[in-house]
Amino acid sequence: MQNSFCGAAIFMIAAMAATVASADVKPVLRVEFQVQESGLNDLMEILTRYANKEGFTVADIGPHMPTKRNRPVFYVNLIRHDSTGITVTNILRQNQMLLAFYVPRQDVESQHLIDPLISALREKWPDIHAYTGL
Repeated sequence: MQNSFCGAAIFMIAAMAATVASADVKPVLRVEFQVQESGLNDLMEILTRYANKEGFTVADIGPHMPTKRNRPVFYVNLIRHDSTGITVTNILRQNQMLLAFYVPRQDVESQHLIDPLISALREKWPDIHAYTGL
């Protein structure tokens, strides 16, 4: 059990490092919203559609992670060649989805890049708002 947890932790750190390939990349947006387990397929569909349109690669890490309190963890990274990344996970709480948006430099273009995803998520989950912490 302990070895699988350590392995999962190392895998998660490596995945996050891939998302944040450059030390200059910082989260410029963090939001949270509630997604029931029955809505996870809808969320994955929205993320995949957005990724295909905006040139991101989808890395679904959740299936490789150990369960947390007997529940599967949803953990998806969207990664682009320019070090732009989006991480979406429910690692803290079962129905609490966290989204972090990373860009190499914050500018008007980066805000326009994330707006379509936030709009699509807001249509399905209108409670999306700035991350308020634990």
